[in-house]
Amino acid sequence: MREMALTVDGMRCGGCAVGLERRLATMDGVATATVNFARRIANVAYDPSRVTPEALLEGIEAAGFAASRFEPASELARLEDEFKTRLRGLGIAVLVGMQLMLVAAALYAGEWFGMAPRFQLFFRWLGVGFALALLAFPAREFFREAVRGVRAGRLGMDLPIALGLAVAFGASARAAATGAGEVYFDSMAMFVVLLLVARFLEFQARRSSLDQVLALGRARPIRAMRIDARGAIRPVDGETLHRGDRILVRSEDLLPVDGVIVEGASTFDEGLLTGESRAIHREVGGAVLAGSRNRGSAVIVETTRVGSETVRGRLLALAASAHAAKPRLARLADRVAGRFVAVQLAIAAVVALGWGLSGSAVWLDPVLAVLIVSCPCALSLATPCALGAGLRALARRGIYVANGDALERLPRITRCVFDKTGTLTADRVEVAAVDVSEWVSPERAWALALALERHAHHPLADALLAAGRDRPRSASPLAEDVKILPGVGVEGCIEGIRYRIGRAASAVSHRERASDCRSSGLGSGPGSGSVARLVEQSVPGRTLATFRFQEQLRPGARALIAWLILRGLAVSVLSGDGEEAVRNLADRLGLSQVDGGLDPAGKLSRIQIAQKAGERVLMVGDGINDTPALAAADVSCAIGNAAEVSRGKADLVLVRPEPTLVAEALEIAGKVRRVVTQNFLWAAGYNLLAVPAAAFGLVPPWAAALGMSVSSLVVVVNAQRAGWRRPAERCEPRGS
Repeated sequence: MREMALTVDGMRCGGCAVGLERRLATMDGVATATVNFARRIANVAYDPSRVTPEALLEGIEAAGFAASRFEPASELARLEDEFKTRLRGLGIAVLVGMQLMLVAAALYAGEWFGMAPRFQLFFRWLGVGFALALLAFPAREFFREAVRGVRAGRLGMDLPIALGLAVAFGASARAAATGAGEVYFDSMAMFVVLLLVARFLEFQARRSSLDQVLALGRARPIRAMRIDARGAIRPVDGETLHRGDRILVRSEDLLPVDGVIVEGASTFDEGLLTGESRAIHREVGGAVLAGSRNRGSAVIVETTRVGSETVRGRLLALAASAHAAKPRLARLADRVAGRFVAVQLAIAAVVALGWGLSGSAVWLDPVLAVLIVSCPCALSLATPCALGAGLRALARRGIYVANGDALERLPRITRCVFDKTGTLTADRVEVAAVDVSEWVSPERAWALALALERHAHHPLADALLAAGRDRPRSASPLAEDVKILPGVGVEGCIEGIRYRIGRAASAVSHRERASDCRSSGLGSGPGSGSVARLVEQSVPGRTLATFRFQEQLRPGARALIAWLILRGLAVSVLSGDGEEAVRNLADRLGLSQVDGGLDPAGKLSRIQIAQKAGERVLMVGDGINDTPALAAADVSCAIGNAAEVSRGKADLVLVRPEPTLVAEALEIAGKVRRVVTQNFLWAAGYNLLAVPAAAFGLVPPWAAALGMSVSSLVVVVNAQRAGWRRPAERCEPRGS
């Protein structure tokens, strides 16, 4: 199966999206089809052996819509063209509408103060001419889309709009020809202008919801400076680079590929990818990402990933997929909107019949009001507009959503489950305590350990060397005849004596007594189970020092746990590490619910037990060994650095390895849910009140046009609040 994202033009309400989904689903070779009305994007999964992309495009066109492949660069150009077209149409509508309002004002004045019949006839026919111009230019899209929908066998939102305008124009033209009856020039002008304003603002909101996708798409330099085998530098197309190529990245250049610095050092702005506002310093051996900008000196980079394999490419795919997705509430609203137009037309027919049988002369006003006042668009826009604002806000913080339903489920979470290593703790360890025996001074013990560990490449050796840099400088002895013992440690000869540092079981020949050691003053708190012992091999059983290690907590991990508990969420840790290491972590974080020694099946079992007890679980892991648990959780979140962003099938991906981003996601998801609820209540309440009021003649046509436009605008503007953040509003644990 393959997936293809398409841009779809011509949809006017959620009913259009539902109809297109059904048509695509009936095509041979199509597995699933999701059409997002608010963003005009269709996501289709299909079997390329049974259906071609060209056939899919033809199927969409047969349904009455125009479609093209979704590409960020071309989408940006298309949106710019649409912006100009909509602005031009709105400008013409305003100019023509002003003339129609002047004509209507003259006719009203004539009724109040008296007007000669020939002048009254002149102004009426003048209004007919301006009304024709209004329908022929700015309002023609309503008629075009209505006809296209009828031909395709669907009832779109443009159909009642076109019927209302046609009926109003026909009645006005008849009144101008007979000299008797009402004209509706002012109502037509207000309706068209207000509706075009509403659609223009909806378009602006849709364009802004794609900002992050489009920004990632723009972060691709067209040219790159490739260094050939002879050292010559030649400009080439960035898409022609391959893995292993070397390129020169000058100051202020965008990186076209993921790579590793092989010469030079500089700072890089990765904010577009990770949401980090500070430039990151990178030296030789440091990884750099496509889409980041060099803010310092020129460097030479060797390519490691190109095209869609880069972090930028994978983030772009995630962002585009999330924007094309349609959550459960949006699907429900679209189904309601799909039936709304048929119900609306039926109500208008009943109203016309009822007022006609009553013998009223003003039967046309309530019919026009019913055709105009209802707004199924508000229902269809309620969820996707708020979701788009939330996705944009999350992406700015380095949180990418792979499943749009996750934002709907996230606020209902009752338990947060964390993996330990790589999630709450970093990949590095630190020296927690050092115990030194009576046979050596602390300074001598450190000097011997550092002399041996300089020859090793191991996390514990790195931790010792890092801790040694912070100690007072003294003469450092040299180790000779050094041997690396895999899985055991390092041994060597220092000043004629042979020493070994490494695992406790291999470094001593028999159990040492606890009374043989004294504290070095660095602290003697509980370790995490990792211990390295320095022994003098010429004296059996003589342990000179014991180095105890513990994993480093990620910055903000402790504050995040406190934040979650304060908000009433249950928190637990599931880990494959030993019980001692997990218990040590629990003590440092203030947790009581921890399980160690679990394999992937064990983690999966714990989550399923919690779900059977009625809990909704958020699983946060590194996306590798936690894959079964991530798949089973109600919402899954993969945390890690940008190079690991593709791991797992998580609903959320945190580009920066900061646990506090989990709190950011929970807060924004909660805000999205509140805004969606407000939008649904407004849209449903408005339609339930406005349609009966219009049917009973309580709403004039001009007020119906105003109400319909305002209803959509309220939903769109309120939805943007989901992504707003006041300057003083910060997630409490961030930076703690």
